[in-house]
Amino acid sequence: MSLQAQKLVERASGLPLTYVHEVRAGIPLARNAVLHAARNLNPDWIAFVDDDEVIDREWLIEMASRCLSWMDPIHS
Repeated sequence: MSLQAQKLVERASGLPLTYVHEVRAGIPLARNAVLHAARNLNPDWIAFVDDDEVIDREWLIEMASRCLSWMDPIHS
């Protein structure tokens, strides 16, 4: 996703978003890169969307709404 598209999505969502791009191929490598970056950001939530997915325009809003309504922490 281009930097311009990233900024557009963040503005439209009204949520602070961080994009992580992993140059090496493979979903596990990409998700591990996200989790590594998240350790420094201390986010409330993490959502994964792969580059071949098309999400509904309300997906992120609905995801945030569900997270807010279900306040039990998830730990691994």
